[in-house]
Amino acid sequence: ARAAADWRRSLDEIAGTVGGAASADGSLRVERASLAGHNTDSLRVLWPALAARASVVMDRRGTQRAAEFTIKGRSGGAIQLSGGVEIVMRRDHMLLRRWRPAHA
Repeated sequence: ARAAADWRRSLDEIAGTVGGAASADGSLRVERASLAGHNTDSLRVLWPALAARASVVMDRRGTQRAAEFTIKGRSGGAIQLSGGVEIVMRRDHMLLRRWRPAHA
C-alpha cells in the first residue's frame, strides 16, 4: 500500500511538470508542447492524473483513446469519452471538458 501511495504521489509530481490546471468551468487546458515526446504507454499513465485535476475519472478505453489522440490527433479534432467528457485539440493546447451539445 505504501509503494502504491508513493507511486501515485510521484505520478502527481510528473503530471505537475506537464502543467494543466482546471478552470473555473471545470475544464482542463494542457499545452500540447508539454505532452510532445511522450509515448503511448507514458500518456496512458499521465492522462488519468491530468484528468483528475478536472475531477474527471477516465476508464481504460478513454485513457487509451486520449493517449492515441494526443499522438495522432489534428488541430480542430475532438474525441468523446465516457461520462459526457471530451478532449478537443487546438493548435497549441488540448482541452478536456464536459461535453456541451449545440443547442438547436
